[in-house]
Amino acid sequence: MKPSGIVTLLTDFGLDDAYVGAMKGAVLAVHARATLIDVTHGVRPFAVLQGAFLLDTAWRSFPVGTVHVAVVDPGVGTSRKAIAFRAADHIFTGPDNGLFTFLTEPISEMVELAAPRSAGLVTRSLCGCRMPGHPRWARHGARRCCTAITSAT
Repeated sequence: MKPSGIVTLLTDFGLDDAYVGAMKGAVLAVHARATLIDVTHGVRPFAVLQGAFLLDTAWRSFPVGTVHVAVVDPGVGTSRKAIAFRAADHIFTGPDNGLFTFLTEPISEMVELAAPRSAGLVTRSLCGCRMPGHPRWARHGARRCCTAITSAT
């Protein structure tokens, strides 16, 4: 599978703060030439099944090799696993909490992502605002996806 260079983002973050921008910056810090596509950031807070439905509605519209980052996580900061997997020559990553429920394509490879040291903690970003560890988790997840899955092809 050849990477497409596209990373989609689906979250329940909303657009009223810096979370989405920080997450995009985290991905671009790892892959400066990535094309970032906002599927939506309007999932109702913690509405995992709504996020699952919207992800399932959208992902097939993207070319093979697209990385889909989905974060709708009422369990942030808990021991819940973060995963990355390949299905239908696309890569998906996010919390293992039912967000990928409607993806019925066979999974060809799955890895559990180790939690970054800041997972679930409030950290101070470079801009000085306080936010959860999502940007660092996104950067960590992007690295792990690329090294653990795309390089294995």
